[in-house]
Amino acid sequence: MARYAELHAHSGFSFLDGASDPEELVAEAARLELSGLALTDHAGLYGVVRFAEAARALGLPTVIGAELTLGATDDRTGVPDPSGEHLVVLAEGPDGYVALSRLLGEAHLARGEKGTPRLTRAEVVEAASSWRVLTGCRKGPLNQALLRDGPAAARRALDELVADFGRDRVIVELWDHGAIDDVARNDVLADLAVRAGVGLVATNNVHYATPLDFPRAQVLAATRARRTLDEMDGWFEASPLAHLRGDAEQRRRFARWPGVVDAAGELAAALAFDLRLVAPRLPRFATPEGLDVPVTYRTDAPYGGFSFWVEGFPLPRLYKISESLTLTAGVTGEYSRSLILTSKYQDPASGQPGSFRSSEQRAEGNLTLRLYFNLLGGTGHAGLFGGVAWRFFAVDDNPLISESKRLGGG
Repeated sequence: MARYAELHAHSGFSFLDGASDPEELVAEAARLELSGLALTDHAGLYGVVRFAEAARALGLPTVIGAELTLGATDDRTGVPDPSGEHLVVLAEGPDGYVALSRLLGEAHLARGEKGTPRLTRAEVVEAASSWRVLTGCRKGPLNQALLRDGPAAARRALDELVADFGRDRVIVELWDHGAIDDVARNDVLADLAVRAGVGLVATNNVHYATPLDFPRAQVLAATRARRTLDEMDGWFEASPLAHLRGDAEQRRRFARWPGVVDAAGELAAALAFDLRLVAPRLPRFATPEGLDVPVTYRTDAPYGGFSFWVEGFPLPRLYKISESLTLTAGVTGEYSRSLILTSKYQDPASGQPGSFRSSEQRAEGNLTLRLYFNLLGGTGHAGLFGGVAWRFFAVDDNPLISESKRLGGG
């Protein structure tokens, strides 16, 4: 018997939908002694680093996923019930995570502006690799077909999912928030899963950590819909039950469908992995003895790239900077390899920043280099590795001196 794990949970990174921070979800899951927790925020993996770090500290196994919206015609704001069909994708380890990250990244880039990416079923099917697909919440394809046209239509929707993703990859999801039709719906979905020979699990479609967070969730939902709380009356769930639950509570609530709680724990055990497994393995370069240069990574570079600063490099003499400053780096993936270099220094007399406008300009003081690496225009995963190399030339009466300083750029 496997202890219950929650496979469908939204954090505050499901913007204006989830009402708890990843750390709050992790802390409550640990208190409830869950065997694992999945983070499945809407259309993004924004919260997974905080989620993974908090879970690692508490020894909680983590499953990484996302809830994808297919066929959306709005940005989930300004309407009480956003458009689109939902599928929950859970990554099978690092390979599944990479495939999901690539799909979401390319979808957001294709959109070109803030908002829900416009994904189609065909795009998701093409990108699918090392995933398990849950049939989702009330906006999932099975439930939508069931509400529109009955059980036969729901079975057709399930058959389509099986054809698209594979029988061993599709899992029918049951949840119970205390609504009057939850039991009847779950009866139909469970029967469909058994007849189709696909997996069946219990989740709670979590949107906040504890029942005490329910009022916050209502306020966020009203904010997303741009309506008052009174205007949202009738759209809200009637009870505060979309929270994390422990093993015993889920077994009582799902006793009508034996095995679905165990199946959730077993699936989490099969999918859980430490996010550190996908961290880039970048070479490290030691800072030369006597050189203490702080390196700060930044993500505010133009053109959607990233940059880092190297600050406080001492210039003990009057130097000029060579016309080219070399970034010793490499890129993995198929990104465009556009490199923009700018250099700045701080005038020791005035304390004001200046810039090297030509190779003949001289400065004495601290040099700051800012390097941008443009990552637009391609696909795949990229990592910057190597170091930063300068070449300095004496311009006083001393002979020409050339040297390179290699700093930790990994």
